[in-house]
Amino acid sequence: MDHLADIDIQPSVQGTEYHWTIERDVLLEGLKTISGVVESSQVLQILSHVHMTLHESHLQLIASDSEVELRTRIQLAQPIQTTCSLSVSCRKLMDVCRTLPQGSILVFKLTEGWLSVESGQAQFKLATLPADRFPILTLGEADASITVSEARLHQTIQKTYFAMAHQDVRFFLNGLHIKLNADALCATATDGHRLARLSSGPVATASDLTEIIMPRKAVLELMRLLSESETQAQVLVSKHHIQISTEQFVLTSNLLEGDYPKCDALLDLPEAAHIAIVECAAFKQVLSRAAILSHEKFKGARLFFENNQLEVSANNADQESSKDAFEIQYSGAPLKLAFNIHYVLDVLNVIKTDQMQIHLTNSQNSVLLTEVETEGECAAARYLIMPLTL
Repeated sequence: MDHLADIDIQPSVQGTEYHWTIERDVLLEGLKTISGVVESSQVLQILSHVHMTLHESHLQLIASDSEVELRTRIQLAQPIQTTCSLSVSCRKLMDVCRTLPQGSILVFKLTEGWLSVESGQAQFKLATLPADRFPILTLGEADASITVSEARLHQTIQKTYFAMAHQDVRFFLNGLHIKLNADALCATATDGHRLARLSSGPVATASDLTEIIMPRKAVLELMRLLSESETQAQVLVSKHHIQISTEQFVLTSNLLEGDYPKCDALLDLPEAAHIAIVECAAFKQVLSRAAILSHEKFKGARLFFENNQLEVSANNADQESSKDAFEIQYSGAPLKLAFNIHYVLDVLNVIKTDQMQIHLTNSQNSVLLTEVETEGECAAARYLIMPLTL
C-alpha cells in the first residue's frame, strides 16, 4: 500500500526533451484525488502546483499546502524509458482536462521548462517550476503502526468529525483526537459546545498506546477519499506526522500539538437519568421543520419531554413560531430543554440505527445521545450536547 511513496524524485535534465501520453479521464481522476489540498491563493506559487514524477509506466501526482500532502499514482498510456519530475499549475491542468472530450488521449512534451499538451487539434503551453522547489513532507521514523479497513476508518471519522472546532483560538480543538492501541481505535472531537466519540474494537499490528490530534483539513480530505470497502489501509504515526496509505492514495499530514481535553468522565452514562427512546427519522423531520422559523443566529429549539411525547417548538426575532410533536418512549418526569437544532441534526445524520437514546438528568445539564444497540454492533458512538438558554 505504501508503494506510492517509493518513487524517487528525479529532476528533468536541462536540454532534454521528454514525451509521454496519458488518457484524459485517468489524469483528471488523479488530479481530482489530490486537488483538495491545493490552496487557491498561495504566498508560495509552488504550492498551487501539482508535482509530477514520470517513472516507467506510471505518473505520480503530489499536491501539498506544506502541512497536508496527498499523492496518487496513475497509469501512462505507454511506458517510457526516462524518468523526470516537474511541477505545473494544478488548476490550469485540471481546466485543460475538463475542456477536452472524454476518452481523449493527451500527448505531453516537456522542453526547457515548458510543458506542452496536445489532443487532436487542441494545443496548450504551460509554464513549469523546478521540481526540487516543491516541499515534500517526510514522515520520519514511525512510532506506531496499525492496519485497518477503509470502511472502519471511514466510519470512525464520519461519526465524530462534525464536532471539530473551526478556527478556534484553542488550536488543538481544530482537529480530531485519535487514540491507537491494540484494544481499540478511538476518535474524539469537540468544539466546546458538543462532543462526539466513537470507540471501536481491536485493530491489527498496533503498537503501544499512541494519542494524536489530526488537523481539520487532513480529516476532511480523508472523509472525501476513503471508501467504504474492506480494502486495508495502513496508518503510520511519527513524532510530528501521520501517514495513511491505501491502494488509491497516500495522505501525509503534520500533527497538532497540545493537551486535548480529558472527556472520559463526561461520556459516562449518567446515574439516575431518564431515558427517552426516539425514532431517528421522525425526530429529524420535526427538527428540520422547527429550523425554518428558529432564530437565525442561535438556531435553538425547545424540547419538552412528557408522557411518551416529545414536543418541539421554535421562534425567531420576528415573533414567528412553530410547534410540533411526535410519540416517543419516555416515562420520566416532565422536562424542558433547549438545544441548537443543527447540533442534534448532525448526530442524527450519522446514526445508522432506527432509534436513538437520549439520557436526561435536568434542564441545566448536557444530554448524552447514544445509538440503540443492535445485535452484532461492535462500535459504540456517544454524543454530548450542551443545552441553550432561550
